[in-house]
Amino acid sequence: MPLPATAAVTDDIQEHWANGVITELMEKGIVPVLPDGSFPPDTTISRAEFTAMLVKAFHLDITNGRVFKDTERHWAKDYIAVAHAYGIVSGYSDTAFGPDDPITREQVAAILAKAAAFKKSDAGSAFTDSETISPWANDAVAAAAALQIIVGFPDGSFRH
Repeated sequence: MPLPATAAVTDDIQEHWANGVITELMEKGIVPVLPDGSFPPDTTISRAEFTAMLVKAFHLDITNGRVFKDTERHWAKDYIAVAHAYGIVSGYSDTAFGPDDPITREQVAAILAKAAAFKKSDAGSAFTDSETISPWANDAVAAAAALQIIVGFPDGSFRH
C-alpha cells in the first residue's frame, strides 16, 4: 500500500541515525507508518511486522503457505504464509508462529540469511557475547555481521 506523501519524513526520524534508510523504506511502502504519519524508530517490532516488511522488500509472489493456528485471524496471516512457503520463516511449532512476539536479532539474522541466501562466513562471530548466541543462529549472525548487515553495539556485544 503506497504511503501518503506527507509520511515521507516524520518528526520521529528527522534526527535519527537511520533517517535515510527509514525514509527510503517508507517511500517504497516497505515500512509501516502509523495513521498519524509517525514512525517510532526505536521501538521493537514484532515477528509479523518484520515478516510483512520482508515480503514487501523482496517482492515475494503471493503463494499458499502454512497458516499457523495463532495467525488464522492475524492481520499478517498472508505475509507469514508467503514467507513460510518460501522457506524464509518458520514457527515455534507446527501450530504456533508467535506473530506478536518481539523479533530478536537472532531471528532477524536467520530470516535475512534465508531470504538473501547469505553464504556461510568462515570468520565466525566476533561479538563480545558471541557465546550467548543460540547455536541455530550462529551461522546466520556471522554471515550478517560479515556483510555488515547486522552490527554490534558500541561495547562490541550482539545482544540477541
